[in-house]
Amino acid sequence: MLIKNNLQILIFLIFTESCATLISPSIYPIYVDTLPVKAKAFMMCDKERLLVVKETPATFLQTPKEECVVKISKEGYSSEDAKIEKKINPAFWGNIWLFIFLMPIDLISGHWQRPENGIIEVKLKKNSDMIDNKK
Repeated sequence: MLIKNNLQILIFLIFTESCATLISPSIYPIYVDTLPVKAKAFMMCDKERLLVVKETPATFLQTPKEECVVKISKEGYSSEDAKIEKKINPAFWGNIWLFIFLMPIDLISGHWQRPENGIIEVKLKKNSDMIDNKK
């Protein structure tokens, strides 16, 4: 009876989880650094949710399902937007070799993708209006 219960639990887990969802983190850190430092940075996800404004260098957290942009500004410098690019999570390909019918689980959870790079480095440019006013 114990073996039958354990087998049922195992089958349930197999049909409700898949490779990328099981082994990938739920949240990815995104490190933002600027030159000059102490710029204001904030992350906007899914075009609606605004996260806390932080001073660079800063770390933000992103879930795999979210589409996020980091907006960076500093007085006297032009503002910059840095889209967090995504790539296919290598663990997602395990579904092809094991159970192709489990792929929708990773697609729904968003774990089929992950951030391309967890580091955003931006060199801000001096604002040309500020330079013209000093002349």
